Amino acid sequence: MSDDTSLEEHNDGQINNDFIYTVSSLPFNNPFFITATLIGRKHRALIDTGADLSIVHQSMIPSTVTTTNFIGNECSACENRLNIQGHLTNVKLTINKKA
Repeated sequence: MSDDTSLEEHNDGQINNDFIYTVSSLPFNNPFFITATLIGRKHRALIDTGADLSIVHQSMIPSTVTTTNFIGNECSACENRLNIQGHLTNVKLTINKKA
């Protein structure tokens, strides 16, 4: 389209409400990512209030932390299979200085 109103963003920097934006295309900080401390280490974390479980990459778990022996997989929201290599229980997670 050649109409200037079809552009995603107006010349004044305002968001055009005629479009649906994905979170990654918003022109400001993503409110769904936070800084959290997991087992004493700071990480950037995604808040997913609809998730049945929380998943962390094994590189985020210190070698001093013991995981249960479990090998399996879970299905993500987009139906990808995620390989699970262990479970953690009683993990301290701090968000905004609150555990």
